[in-house]
Amino acid sequence: MKLTAGVSTADYDLYLYNSSGTRVATSTLGAGQADTVTYTHTGSASATYYARVLYYSGATGTSGTYTLAIS
Repeated sequence: MKLTAGVSTADYDLYLYNSSGTRVATSTLGAGQADTVTYTHTGSASATYYARVLYYSGATGTSGTYTLAIS
């Protein structure tokens, strides 16, 4: 699983959690940089994960363009 988040005018941080609520990956790059986390599920059964995107600093949290891609 690869999550990528980016915005040019503010700083957002990206977190990935498993179904138990344990954080399994984090990206906290600065403003203008695309945050990316990569996590490989090694089990044989399907699993549920949760992505959390948090505003950190910079331009207001509602301005600019924001994209979250999951692959």
